[in-house]
Amino acid sequence: MIFNESPVSLWELDGSKIKRYIDKLISKGIIDKVPVFIDGLISEATAIHTANPDFLSSDLREKILHQGKNPFLSEFFTTVTSQEERMDIIKGGPCIIMATSGMLIGGPSVQYLRGIAQDQDSSLIFVSYQVSGTNSTTDARSG
Repeated sequence: MIFNESPVSLWELDGSKIKRYIDKLISKGIIDKVPVFIDGLISEATAIHTANPDFLSSDLREKILHQGKNPFLSEFFTTVTSQEERMDIIKGGPCIIMATSGMLIGGPSVQYLRGIAQDQDSSLIFVSYQVSGTNSTTDARSG
């Protein structure tokens, strides 16, 4: 599996690192070029990173301010802005969806889970801390 050798922890609290890793995998042809949908607070965090490069590492700051390369944005990424778009994504073809989990109590991940849970070709990966006893830990442990 591609994530077994990932330099990014699957328990990564910073979704921007995962976005940069996915962009790299697609750009280098390691995984298929599929749309990557960004939903929930992840898109807001990206905006904060982009608007405040002075608070980033020197490497990232250099890329944004002096090389004109924003590693948080990619031609492969599309920000989801409506319920209608979510439904289209669920009905659509292969893609990667990055959405805040909300511990699967609320938010966009619940909608995606309901839409793809029965699809044998789909996977759900939790990439941040999940509070014990919430829907996300129950579902994660039961497969």
